[in-house]
Amino acid sequence: MKSKIFTGIAIFLVSQAYASAEDTLIYRVQSSGLQRLFQLVGETQVTEVTTPAKSSIVYDMEPVLSIAVPRVADVPHLATSTGALNWKQAPTGGFYLLGFPSNRAALEAAQRLSGQGWDVSPDLRRKKTSRFNPTDPLFKNQWHLKNLAQLGGIAGIDLNLSTAWNSYRGQGINVAVVDDGLQLSHPDLAANCFPLSSNRTQSLHFDFNNNDTNPAPTSDDVHGTSVAGLLAASSNTLGGLGVAPEARLGGLRLTADSTTPSTDASAFGWKNSVFHIYNNSWGPSDDGMTTEAPDSVVLSAMERAVKFGRGGLGCIFVWACGNGRVEGDNSNYDGYANSIYTIAVGAVSDRGSITTESESGANVVAVVPSSSLDRQGLCTTDLVGKSGYNFDGSNDGSVIPTTNFKDLNYTNDFGMTSGATPLVSGVVALILQANPKLGWRDVQEILMRTARKVSPTDTDWKRNTAGFWFNHKFGAGLVDTNAAVNLAKTWKNLAASTPIFMEQKNLNKNIPDNSPSGTVVTFDFSSKAPNFRVEHVQFTVSVNHSYVGDLKYVLTSPSGMQSIVEPRPNDSSTSLENWTFMSVRHWGEAAKGVWKLSVIDTESGDTGSLISAKITLHGTALSTL
Repeated sequence: MKSKIFTGIAIFLVSQAYASAEDTLIYRVQSSGLQRLFQLVGETQVTEVTTPAKSSIVYDMEPVLSIAVPRVADVPHLATSTGALNWKQAPTGGFYLLGFPSNRAALEAAQRLSGQGWDVSPDLRRKKTSRFNPTDPLFKNQWHLKNLAQLGGIAGIDLNLSTAWNSYRGQGINVAVVDDGLQLSHPDLAANCFPLSSNRTQSLHFDFNNNDTNPAPTSDDVHGTSVAGLLAASSNTLGGLGVAPEARLGGLRLTADSTTPSTDASAFGWKNSVFHIYNNSWGPSDDGMTTEAPDSVVLSAMERAVKFGRGGLGCIFVWACGNGRVEGDNSNYDGYANSIYTIAVGAVSDRGSITTESESGANVVAVVPSSSLDRQGLCTTDLVGKSGYNFDGSNDGSVIPTTNFKDLNYTNDFGMTSGATPLVSGVVALILQANPKLGWRDVQEILMRTARKVSPTDTDWKRNTAGFWFNHKFGAGLVDTNAAVNLAKTWKNLAASTPIFMEQKNLNKNIPDNSPSGTVVTFDFSSKAPNFRVEHVQFTVSVNHSYVGDLKYVLTSPSGMQSIVEPRPNDSSTSLENWTFMSVRHWGEAAKGVWKLSVIDTESGDTGSLISAKITLHGTALSTL
């Protein structure tokens, strides 16, 4: 419905959810030196609209006006002429409070008084917002939280979270640290760790290596405690702080020893109704030749967690993309990091370049700051005393500065994608606090929609037809916490996802030796998916080849957007059977049309054939959005 604005202000549309037929008037008020527009919302609230293009802000209101009057003798006349029931002096000299029978009467009076040149303020209730000012002494060393170009870094290459922290610090969000242990007694973690219990039913911690409820690490298991500090070290007068300094932590000790698939499945299914996020700063070997995926029982546990965990909204699995860049590894050969159920996290240095370790991959969702060779490491908690990474005040020489903290409970020598992962888990905690109703796919899309294009001159940046920018090194870009939290607050959840697929078996197609054109198979989804919005894309291949590491895989969508899996020079295996690659680079695109999969031999001297190929598109029917 259209509303009339008094004194000639332009008309604008008013939400029918707020305005009844008789409450469509917009009141123009001169308040605190500004022209402000107000509209009634029922009996006790008003909306304020600064311009017709902006959405309204809803306030509770008392039927009281504050007005500055030079002479107290003039106040009774003003009160009588405007219909005020009473008046009294405000706590500040020269100001008076006029009381009215209703908010409508108060706003009508405010408009009349404004027209006469008076400055009037309606009595609105505003919730105060605390400004978060960390007092942690090592916060100045945590460049990943606030990069001010310390030690030659580039200002702004950080998580951009200072504004988000004013309202959201992870309160009410529970995170499981799936790692080699968690030192619950660490003075900077203890306040945020769930209490220890010997009762397996009640305990939120568990040691899957020793089959008990205490996740305490041995002196050799130093990794998980540093991961936990980056995620949720408390805001206090000790050390540094985590991205989500009010989140609660549970320790799931899993990677300190070898485990069976059933044990891994038990870890991923542990307390899915309690934990919102599962942080996994680990994965298969990054040697450039290992190809490893979760066993079916493990994958089933992950699938169950994202479908039924967190009250059906889905638990969030955050995963390190891998540290094998020097070995020529690709994150898409890690079946954990390339699962549709996980958020694969990469890393950039304090200067915004891809780190020396972080693997590329079409599966990488986004990047965050972490260590790189000869650049700054991450400042975080360490095992108490001389047992951790920092046992004597020095570091291993691969990061700067070359000295470590005198307080051995902390280290500045942590990082790689292990350190990047808990930073994203912390950001997700803030996102979920801002909007607890988000589904697991909503979280992924919010991160991608709000990521910043880091290293913008890198030639691999490509924009898909849905407007998302992607780079095989950086995913959608550098995580922007403030933007992600702001978007989360107003996000409309995605419709339920469904998979559609096409498969070609018994191909036995020759892969030309050292040929840039390779062998090509096509899949026409025009009739199968005429109205389908893509999210995750999986492409599964079986190949026989005398040197699998020579092969490059290129999936091209109907729009021309490409997902590439580069060759792995160290991989001398002779077959790849039913291996599933995954890409987020087609997120938001239309499925309709011909998808092309090219398998390319990049080196001479070895031959082979493509046995089968399958493309699975996960997404939603456009009509359901």
